[in-house]
Amino acid sequence: MITMNINPEKFGYIRKSKNISQKEMAKHIGLREQNISLWECGTKAVPVKYHQKICDILGVSFEELCSEYRGGGYVLTSPQPSITITVK
Repeated sequence: MITMNINPEKFGYIRKSKNISQKEMAKHIGLREQNISLWECGTKAVPVKYHQKICDILGVSFEELCSEYRGGGYVLTSPQPSITITVK
């Protein structure tokens, strides 16, 4: 399983373009405003359990939040994809 990370800059850009404050976003998710700030700065990764909620609030797809603008278009990014192998 490959885990994609939300692009912190894109997250902040989309949130601001929707006129949603960090405080409002935190309230919708059920967290403190500080969490949103840490995610947007890239200090902390957004936990997977919040991905769908964030997409729903912002009205965007998860792929859009993971993308980065490069060379005239958006490409999916995952700077350090994590691979999980389950052995039974």
